[in-house]
Amino acid sequence: MSNASLKFHAFRIFRPEGTPPLEHSIQHVANQRQLDQRVRSIGGKRIRAETISWDRETEVYLMDMVWFRESHGPGKGSLDRPVEGHDYNPDEYPTEDTAALYDPSSRHLIVQYNHQGVRVGALLDYFARYNTNQIGVYEPQILLDEQTHERFANRVASRRIDISIAPQELTEEDWNDDVAIGPALRASHASNARRASIQLSMGHESGTLSRRLEDSLERIQNLIQRGRTEGFRRVHVGVLNELDASVETLDLLSERLTYERSMELDEHRRIPRNDRWQALRAAFDSWKDRFV
Repeated sequence: MSNASLKFHAFRIFRPEGTPPLEHSIQHVANQRQLDQRVRSIGGKRIRAETISWDRETEVYLMDMVWFRESHGPGKGSLDRPVEGHDYNPDEYPTEDTAALYDPSSRHLIVQYNHQGVRVGALLDYFARYNTNQIGVYEPQILLDEQTHERFANRVASRRIDISIAPQELTEEDWNDDVAIGPALRASHASNARRASIQLSMGHESGTLSRRLEDSLERIQNLIQRGRTEGFRRVHVGVLNELDASVETLDLLSERLTYERSMELDEHRRIPRNDRWQALRAAFDSWKDRFV
């Protein structure tokens, strides 16, 4: 049986006054036993909390979120036969599932990374909007590797940036005033480019990037911390801890706090829910001292 590598990312969850605690919203959904009544449309995609379980031993919620793929779906094939489609009943869809863990005491959420499935923003919007009588807002802050976060926050200046974006995932109007992303985004949209790179450097000469470029970096960093990484494929920053120090390159996208585990696929070429939940518990155990 073959294996697959799963990644899990950690977030701290914030809510403004007037929004109920996330655990209240999670329990509200859990109290609804009819699966079809749990379905909500988030960002034009229908998703559902498939399973919600309160783990008494660790005192956390374990969840499995499902996205119903209503567009072009996956096929099946072999190395010596053409790809063919799956058979579905009229009310059935291909689905993508994403496991998650929420700790109410520290307000931290751990989410399985699934590029095609429910991402952290959609997950939080689902619970925030589930009860139409009390719509709220939940904001995620991604946890970076502690040393990377401290080195970026404590930098005295930056000397170079190397950023790669997917222009179709960013809105030009949102970045019009940004000196780094704005020009690249306008040029990409005008030429219908699928990928754009922004590389700015002071080279080996003395000098640092302008305050406006530092503002751009701060904005990108804030988006990354809130889990809003859509449109960014690479964010490398060359920082100085002291003005006369050597440049240190930080990878702000890849150096997020990550738990990774290789897991065995079952006979359906899937990773069973209980196995993914076990990995979530292991990630929680390894990080809980940071969740304060």
